Amino acid sequence: MCGACGRTIAADDVVGPVRTLRQHLLVASAVNAFCAGLPGVPRILAAGDSWQLRGATGNVIRCDTVTDLWAAVAAECSASAFPRLAVRLEAQRAAAEGLTRRVIDAGLLRFSP
Repeated sequence: MCGACGRTIAADDVVGPVRTLRQHLLVASAVNAFCAGLPGVPRILAAGDSWQLRGATGNVIRCDTVTDLWAAVAAECSASAFPRLAVRLEAQRAAAEGLTRRVIDAGLLRFSP
């Protein structure tokens, strides 16, 4: 809890100690780009101090951390998409830096064999 609004803020090793809406938008954009075109992958939206996944069936999942976000993507998408997503993340990793690199690394922990 930061004290200003009285809400509890989830600690996130990927985003870091200071969480901004800009960071949440960048994470949502990156994950959407990595997952584009894969079967069953939900749409990720920045929702203030968290993310929302909107699945194909209309279900909404709230995620407080990037690790939770990747876990929810894994739960929603087809298992056949996992290897393709791992390949995409690995291909983008070398050119990425900063927050995007940390998002990719968290995804690789989830989707690499």
